[in-house]
Amino acid sequence: MGQPKENERHWKASHTEELQCVSAFGDWQKGVPPGMVGIVAYKGGRTANGHFPSSPERYFLVPAEEYRKERPDYTSFLIDPSRHQEVEKFFNESPPSL
Repeated sequence: MGQPKENERHWKASHTEELQCVSAFGDWQKGVPPGMVGIVAYKGGRTANGHFPSSPERYFLVPAEEYRKERPDYTSFLIDPSRHQEVEKFFNESPPSL
């Protein structure tokens, strides 16, 4: 029964230096083109207690198909800045939670 949590901890520990999605929203959100997902990402993702880290938040557009396909249940989506388009902030209020 503890396997998913153990997998999640291992995954988080092995991706602390990468940009992880902490919030995602669809093309219904102003500024997100059709067929894309808007991503808010932080280096290392959320902290162990669920808070946002002190690193700056960054915004990306990812093809919706890729986002759906490459996201195992217990992980966050990883951003590859060489492939995913970085953009300006999409919204003025706090980002929606996952």
